[in-house]
Amino acid sequence: MMHIHRVMRRPLAVATAGAAAALLTIGGSVAAVAAPKAHHRSGKTRHAAPHRSRHDASSSSGLSIGSVPWGSVGAKSVNLYTLRSKTGMIVKITNYGGVVQSILVPNAKGTLTNVALGFPTLADYVADFTQGAKKTPFPAAGGSGDTFFGAIIGRYANRIANASIDLNGKTYRLDANNGVNTLHGGYLGWNTVVWTPSTSSTRRSVSLTLTSTFPRGRAAWPR
Repeated sequence: MMHIHRVMRRPLAVATAGAAAALLTIGGSVAAVAAPKAHHRSGKTRHAAPHRSRHDASSSSGLSIGSVPWGSVGAKSVNLYTLRSKTGMIVKITNYGGVVQSILVPNAKGTLTNVALGFPTLADYVADFTQGAKKTPFPAAGGSGDTFFGAIIGRYANRIANASIDLNGKTYRLDANNGVNTLHGGYLGWNTVVWTPSTSSTRRSVSLTLTSTFPRGRAAWPR
């Protein structure tokens, strides 16, 4: 079990805990990722049509948060959330993998530019993130797969050499999904999880919190 704590301008910190969570808050023109105070939580947040849905919450300041259905993975529903700041910045996030699908930033003339790499559909993310586990190359030959675009990374970020660890005198074999190494949690890391979402809004900010629980022995960890 892991706890992820991410704060803008601060490095990733990892500690043991019972669950993981992600929180993205937009207030004014500031976007940040931060963790709730609860010991068993931590945080994270991301582009679909710009229209509002019946799930929108907005304020007179121009801040708003809304969602539209974006498909499903297995039997679990996936939404795409749109967070807007009062200065026109738009961040779109899906609860599949906590992916930040797009970040649209206005220039001096108010024209929006997407400054995040990502895919247009949920199916693209699923195909890219699960290609190693399913042994189905994506995209077509010549393309770039296994991107981890905008997603929550875990249980372990970066590489574990030779896809193995020694713990208490025992060697554990992991997924070799990056040559001979394990990368970003293996074939089915946190980027392939459908997280449980919740939203909140105040006069000064709107937030999306994503939460999930990972029992010991889950895929991409010693098993």
